[in-house]
Parts: sequence; structure tokens; C-alpha cells
Amino acid sequence: MEENIRRHCLLNSGARVLLAVSGGLDSVVLLHAMKALAAAWRWHLKLIHVNHGLRGRSSDADERFVCRLATAADIHCHVRRVLVRAAIQPSESMEMAARRIRHRILAQVSRRYRSEAIALAHHADDQVELFFLRLFRGSGSTGLGGMAWKSPSPANTECTLIRPLLDLGRSELTDYAERHGLKWREDSSNLDCSIPRNRIRHQLIPLLESDYCPALRRVVTRCMEILRVDAEFVARSAKPFYSLPDSGRRELHEALQRALAREDLQLEKQPATFESVQHRLEESRDASTEVHIPDLRLIRFGKQKRRIHLETDNKRFSTKTFRLRWSLIRKPKPFPKAMMHGKCHEQFDADRVGIVVELRHWQPGDRFQPLGFRTPSKLQNLFVNRKIPAVKRRALWVAANIEGTIFWVEGLPPGEQFKLRPDTRRILSWSTSRPRYGTRE
Repeated sequence: MEENIRRHCLLNSGARVLLAVSGGLDSVVLLHAMKALAAAWRWHLKLIHVNHGLRGRSSDADERFVCRLATAADIHCHVRRVLVRAAIQPSESMEMAARRIRHRILAQVSRRYRSEAIALAHHADDQVELFFLRLFRGSGSTGLGGMAWKSPSPANTECTLIRPLLDLGRSELTDYAERHGLKWREDSSNLDCSIPRNRIRHQLIPLLESDYCPALRRVVTRCMEILRVDAEFVARSAKPFYSLPDSGRRELHEALQRALAREDLQLEKQPATFESVQHRLEESRDASTEVHIPDLRLIRFGKQKRRIHLETDNKRFSTKTFRLRWSLIRKPKPFPKAMMHGKCHEQFDADRVGIVVELRHWQPGDRFQPLGFRTPSKLQNLFVNRKIPAVKRRALWVAANIEGTIFWVEGLPPGEQFKLRPDTRRILSWSTSRPRYGTRE
């Protein structure tokens, strides 16, 4: 395990580490091995146990067992009890709900203790089981690559998960535990073959090993490593093309197009399934300035466009159905807490916007980075996520700076790159309204 930590740069000397311990074989081995190395590495260890409350007295016995382990190791133990059955979401299995809740708690406690990493006891057999689970779901190379040695927490990307035992099989962990006289708890639910993972563990893998491939675990592990490296290379290669419009993306290799589509979906917190990725690719390939709607009328994108000089124009722009007013003000001191974005009133950093802006309608391929987003996303996808009808979105206005970067979209939060900051010197105050058709100023 120490060699894994060195090779994969999982931990530094003096790190604060939160150990997730369930009381099973793998987590007991993880605790013992980490404790054995702690003095030499000057690690500060803390332990966490999540009682899911799914097995009644057995769950409580697991909790007491882990607390005794922590006492014997002289490590502080943080225990959380949850009611998983009461927190299951629609279309979510018990196992998925328990995992979601567990990761949320691990991230919360890690932040509380300011841990550099959360150590998990996943091992090589877990990887093989995960490979078949994802294979049967139709996952691509990213999913089939399995778990990484080091990855961000799914509950909070600021928290880091590490898996020091990832290349060790259960048999090796059992040998280690027996050599050191360790005891552990067996989870009776691991024998329940109504759970897909358990059927793969107890039925499918033994069948494949006995009748088809005795070295199945080694072969699958190698395959996962190849897929993971390939997927990481494609994702890294796609990054420079993320800001390209759809017309530019269509010239890329399909592997890069798929990576970009997956990134779009993940940023929008949408499932990156084969169907959703394929739909995004077809959307970008078929994009045009005309769209057919169910009643067979032909709807065209709005062509109105106006270049506005913020400092010299009359501080207003209007059509029969849309009004815009703006003003430039110096930021008062102290910075007012009331300067937040609203539905019809926004405030931007005027120096980042510039003195000339273009006001126009949405066009295919437009990308926008709303407040809180890490990277720009396709406007069409943002509209779909907010359930804005296709006909209505074509009448919405957008504003871009002289470089063409969109900083405002009607009905969406303001642009992340143009938000007010502590170093803001001037504020662009931007107010819009939708008067009734035909009214006059």
C-alpha cells in the first residue's frame, strides 16, 4: 500500500486523512495499514463510520465494533446515523441512495476536519464487479475505466477521494488480516443475490473464471486500465476545443465531439448516457437558422441587432415588446450587499463589459457561462434545462461585448466572467422590461 501511495501521489507527509471504516474486511485492513504507516509519514488520522440503519441490530453492532477499533488504535471516531429508506429518491435503488448519502456525509465531515483526503477501501475485486455493472448499462470507455486511484468526491469536488488498496484483491486482504490477527464484521446483505452487484460477485464471475477465463480478474483489470488512460487522453485533448461553436466542433473527430458533449451534460448536471450524448451530437450537426415546430409553421430566428455605446447613447433601447435601460455608476464603498442579480435588474463589472456592446437575439451555437458555472455552456441546452419553449427562446435578447462574449441573456443569471468583484471600479446597472404590445414610452 505504501508503494501505491508513493507511485500515485495519493498523500503527502503530514497530511490530515479521514478514513471511512465500515467494519468489513477491506476497511479494517485499510485502518490497520494506515495506522502502521502514520508515524513515518506524520499523518493525522481521523475515522468516520456511517450507520445506514438498514440491518437493524447488525448495523448497530457494526457501529460498536468500529468504535472499539478506533479506541484501540487511539484515533478519534466520528459516527453518523442516517435513515436511507426515508431518503430514497424516485428511480433510485437502496444501494444508490446509501452511496449518495454516504458520500455527502464524508464530504461534510472532511470539510469540518479540513482533511486533505478521504481514504476509501475499494479494492481490485470491487473494480471487476464495477466493470460488469457498467458494461451491462452500456457505459463507454470513461465508465468502463472504473474507479481512479485519486478523484474528486461526487458530493463535493473540493474533497478528494483516495483508494490505496485498488490493486489488491480480496484474497490478498484476507491473507493480510489473518497474518496480523485482525477481526472484521461480515455484512449479511453481501449474500443477497437480488442485488445486481452480488449476483455478479457470486454467480457471474465464478462462472466466467471456471468455464472461460481463469485469469479473468487480471485481464479485466488490465482492460480497465487501458480504457481509463484512453478516456483521460480524449478528455484532455478535447479541452482546447470547448469554446468552439457547433460549426467548428463538427470538423473534429467523433471521439472529441462525444467528449465535448459529455462535458456539456455534466456541467448542466444532466446524465451523460449514450442516448443523451447522441442527441447532443445530432442537435449540433443539424443546427440551422430555421426550425420546424409541430404545427408546421416555419419559425426564423430574430434578426434585430443593435450596437450600443454605453457611455454616449441615450441610456435606453426599446422595441414594441422589449425595453432596456442602463446606467454607469462608480462602486460605492463599502461594497453594498444589495447588489445582487434579479429577474429584471442586473449589475455587471462595467470595465469587463467594455463601452460597446451588441444587443441581439440568440443564434445557434451561442455559448454562455451563467453565474456559478465553471465553463461556458450552449445556450440551447440552458434553455432546454429551464424548460423555455422553442418558440419563446427565439424572441429572447442577449448582449455580448465587443469580443463577442455574451455577458447577459434575458431570463438567465448574469455572466460569471462579468460579475461584481471586490476590485470592481464601475458598475453597469442593466434593467429590462416587457411592456404590452404597442405601448409607448
